[in-house]
Amino acid sequence: MPARANFAHEDLWPLMGDIALIDGETAPLRYRYRLIGTNIVSLVDRDMSGRYLDGVYRGEKYDNVVRSLDYIRAHKVQVRGAGNISHAEQDDLRVEVLDAPLSSDGETVDMILKVVARSESSGLSL
Repeated sequence: MPARANFAHEDLWPLMGDIALIDGETAPLRYRYRLIGTNIVSLVDRDMSGRYLDGVYRGEKYDNVVRSLDYIRAHKVQVRGAGNISHAEQDDLRVEVLDAPLSSDGETVDMILKVVARSESSGLSL
């Protein structure tokens, strides 16, 4: 499993506006948006960089956002999705998303790389 350090900035530069990095802390289990790319910020009309997800979302919206992240951490797999971003408060916002686990020690998922692209096709709610 790659670490964030395995990716050179030059390699990621073409995607930087479409990338979010989410830190996964373990004691207690919490997620924090380390970085949210400018294209994502423009798409959802807010910047949550540096904020913990439990301070951004509540109830069912929080559960929906964290469910996928928990799965990625537990199974150490990539997850691809397409559909409406239900937590962006915009019902017509369709995207494709790839979430990939990253690990600084090669074993424990401590960061998730998210790539978001706007899509015109319909799909499932994310």
